[in-house]
Amino acid sequence: SSPIVLYFISLTTYIAVWSFIAIKRMIRDRDVDWRTRNEQVVATTSTHLQPITYDEVLHMVVIPCYKEYVETLRETFDSIVANGMGHQTLLVLAQEEREGQPAIDKAELLISEYKEHFWDFIYSVHPPNLPGERVGKASNTAWGVKEGTIYLMEKGRSLDTVLVTIADADSLMHNKYFSCLTHKFVTDPK
Repeated sequence: SSPIVLYFISLTTYIAVWSFIAIKRMIRDRDVDWRTRNEQVVATTSTHLQPITYDEVLHMVVIPCYKEYVETLRETFDSIVANGMGHQTLLVLAQEEREGQPAIDKAELLISEYKEHFWDFIYSVHPPNLPGERVGKASNTAWGVKEGTIYLMEKGRSLDTVLVTIADADSLMHNKYFSCLTHKFVTDPK
């Protein structure tokens, strides 16, 4: 029993240390103006090392949805709008066909309210009983990503500069999430 106790003490210590480090980083990064930071990095970096610019990035946010309240979705959309990067965001509301007409009505209502805040806002309707799929959130999410990708390709958009975020219907995004993600993407040399 001594090795097991030692293992759990080590594991607990490891998790505690890395949790502390993560919290410190989050506190440090929450006040950063990521667009300005990006401009500073670009000014000091050779242009051949940064093939993608901040403004070329498009965020595709896929929100799987089944029988969610409109008010809950509005809160989520408001938090995405508060990021200030709506002009660089394709919002995909991934609906389930098994919810019926209310799903389509809800999607069309939300598009009429929010479309102007985003690069674009579409919805997908995941059909039931597809071969090789189980009914649920994962298959609906995958369908939404596929439909969003097809939409972007039809619009002639390069997928090399698209970042995909999957968010729950009740997610409240930090107001710097998309700008930080954009900065990290365009400045990562990989």
